[in-house]
Amino acid sequence: MKASGIDLEAFVDGAIRFAKTSGGIFLDTAIHDIDLMRWFLGCEATEVYAMGSAFKHLEFRDAGDDETGVAVCKLETGAVDMIHVGRRAPYGYHVETETVGAEGTIRISAVPEKHQARL
Repeated sequence: MKASGIDLEAFVDGAIRFAKTSGGIFLDTAIHDIDLMRWFLGCEATEVYAMGSAFKHLEFRDAGDDETGVAVCKLETGAVDMIHVGRRAPYGYHVETETVGAEGTIRISAVPEKHQARL
């Protein structure tokens, strides 16, 4: 399973102000992805590896937080989950979840306007 959640860059100033008192990028931006992973897969993580960085808005680093982050989780069943989060998508929200299983794949994501049917 993999999930991406990148917030709109237009809201980055508010995120910077909140960073000093927030729970960190994963709690702020990935909590629903983590909950969905647990619910969809019906198990808990047994190992988690995570890293983050700030490269455009260094105020996040100064606040002890990150602008973007990635976490890889190994679950009780042996399944692997990847979460990618960020705070500055210049093109708009980037939110999607994909589960690749032994019997098929399901992807939940916004449909780009160029692929939408015109009525």
